[in-house]
Amino acid sequence: MTSGTYPTTRLGRRTDRSGFTLLEIMIVVFLLGMLIALAIPGFFRARERSRQRACQENLNKINGAVHQYVLEYNFAGNEDLAPLWPAEFIGRDRFLNHLPQCAAGGTYVLGSADDEFPATCTRIGGIFPHTLPVEE
Repeated sequence: MTSGTYPTTRLGRRTDRSGFTLLEIMIVVFLLGMLIALAIPGFFRARERSRQRACQENLNKINGAVHQYVLEYNFAGNEDLAPLWPAEFIGRDRFLNHLPQCAAGGTYVLGSADDEFPATCTRIGGIFPHTLPVEE
């Protein structure tokens, strides 16, 4: 070593450089960008699936409350439940404690007492429809 404190190579260049070159930084930024580009669509799909599942759970609760109401008050046939919603169903001593909110921004409406799933969500669109699957 001929130059004081820094080690040198045979040609006299310093060999203890600290920091990164511009090329190394560009490669890291490119790789991070690619990872983010791959992760974002999956994140949005997972968020939409979560909203759909929350909506379906709310619909299950509402439909259960409607079926209890129909059994308790002996509804028969194709009677419309919409005028009763939510006054007859929501309350401390009623069938639901509080009105559920759709996680995707829809609202819940009631149809006929004769339907298998009388409650529906008004949210249309998105990646997944907010409906309950019909099991066969």
